Amino acid sequence: MAVRLAERKKEIAVGVVVVLALVFLVYRLRGNSPLPSSANFVCVATGKMFSIDRDDIRQVPLTNPDSGERTLVPCYERDGKLYVRSHYRGAVQRLSDVNQYVDPESLEVRTSP
Repeated sequence: MAVRLAERKKEIAVGVVVVLALVFLVYRLRGNSPLPSSANFVCVATGKMFSIDRDDIRQVPLTNPDSGERTLVPCYERDGKLYVRSHYRGAVQRLSDVNQYVDPESLEVRTSP
């Protein structure tokens, strides 16, 4: 009797794992992603905003499609203002010779140089 109960518990456990695996697979195949398909970038030289497909993001700074220069850094909105994440502070610092729009201290994107 104890052997049969142990076997039954194993069968239930395997069934639960299979169901969870199927749910995970269906979720992945549906393409639901917690991230949007594109990200916002700002050109530190011109202040122009770009929406870049996440599949095209390889290395920051990205190349500005208008100028051909690597001046695009990702930005986000908070309290009605645009900012560059602190993770990209080094990229902003490396672009200091062309940076006109991102405050190097606060990382806020300015509307004019």
